[in-house]
Amino acid sequence: MSLECIEVRDAVPSRIKDLYHHSFPLYERRPWPQQVLLVEEKKLQLLELVLDNRFAGFIFFWPLSAFIFIEHFAIDHTRRGSGIGTQAMQHVAAVSGTVILETEPEDQGMHAQRRIRFYEKLGYKKFPFPYQQPPYLPGYPAPNMYLMHNGQPTGAADFEKVKNEIYTSVYGIDKG
Repeated sequence: MSLECIEVRDAVPSRIKDLYHHSFPLYERRPWPQQVLLVEEKKLQLLELVLDNRFAGFIFFWPLSAFIFIEHFAIDHTRRGSGIGTQAMQHVAAVSGTVILETEPEDQGMHAQRRIRFYEKLGYKKFPFPYQQPPYLPGYPAPNMYLMHNGQPTGAADFEKVKNEIYTSVYGIDKG
């Protein structure tokens, strides 16, 4: 049972749009036309996850200066628990090196706690500094999140550099 991670370069399949909308609440996602445009412009990369010739999920990520930033990662609910997420994250780390991602704090409930444990089992660590995800849409709050990483950057200077690059490149906000 081998997972295929297929790079999507042009037309984004509707099954990815459906899972994107199903997996993330409105305030945690970019409007779909903007998401597709970023993929078409090759700023945002997209991997479609396929297992046994069946759609299994996706990863949207940004190739940045010294790391990749996983913006959205979802496994189809019918395929969860089969090791697809682990295989996908191992593939991305093997190909890309340092990976950074956002996750909700443990106090956001059981799903957030499970998600953090999943990443920790893969060797990810939380940066020990406060982080807020900029809102995708006007009028929505900036939720408190963790930035997690699989590499060595752990100090305050590393965190600020990573955070500022994410704010600028991903969210279009200059927090310099």
